[in-house]
Amino acid sequence: MPNDIDIHENHILQLSGEVLERLLADRTTGRHITWATHDYEPLGDGYAYGDETHTQDIFDYIPP
Repeated sequence: MPNDIDIHENHILQLSGEVLERLLADRTTGRHITWATHDYEPLGDGYAYGDETHTQDIFDYIPP
């Protein structure tokens, strides 16, 4: 039985933009967490493995 999890970023933003911003924070470095996969690299600059995530990057990726 698969255990699929889907996070609805747009719903989190509607609740509070600060919530998503806090979820992206890396408490160790004081920066944002980084992309941990190469899967998003075709989207362009800022989506490579190791690049910091930003709220706008996530919402730019959400299909209409």
